[in-house]
Amino acid sequence: MGIIIKIVLLIGLVKLLEATDKPLVCATVYTVAVGFLGIALSYGNLNLGAVAISLGIAFILSFIYFWLLQKTEGSIFWWIIMLGGFFIGLI
Repeated sequence: MGIIIKIVLLIGLVKLLEATDKPLVCATVYTVAVGFLGIALSYGNLNLGAVAISLGIAFILSFIYFWLLQKTEGSIFWWIIMLGGFFIGLI
């Protein structure tokens, strides 16, 4: 279930990036959504330190992802980066 939500979220955020050209906004929305999803699926085993570290890493990587998508818009590299991000997001 979490994988489907991540895919739908990434598709929506790529569309948002195309409309706004603001990778910081997309990375923030992604990080907040992943944080809520992680907390919801923690099943009572919530470690706030681990959550904070994983959200920090998620923000940095998602910002780089959306920034690269913005910089490569209109080229073949855009497709490579987009598909690579989807596959990494499934892990």
